[in-house]
Amino acid sequence: MTSKTDELILSIERDSASRLLELAERMAKDKRIKPRQTGLISQKELEEELKVTYQTIKLWRNNGLKPYIPPIEGTKKVFFKISDVLAFLEVN
Repeated sequence: MTSKTDELILSIERDSASRLLELAERMAKDKRIKPRQTGLISQKELEEELKVTYQTIKLWRNNGLKPYIPPIEGTKKVFFKISDVLAFLEVN
């Protein structure tokens, strides 16, 4: 990739991250992300709650967001601690 391409990609990533942070902060203030009894949210619920795609959450996981996967062989359900998601998105 060229330097200009790298700069464009970084610019897009920063803009997307900024918009996601604003949305997450708004949602936290609106209390739309309600803590469940376990404090966990499924990946599908997180996608719907934050209006992001599977690919976005995959990128977050690659950048440090820790998933919780049930210790049952063959299960595909992935969960996240709500507090981990808010910390990852730097929502105070």
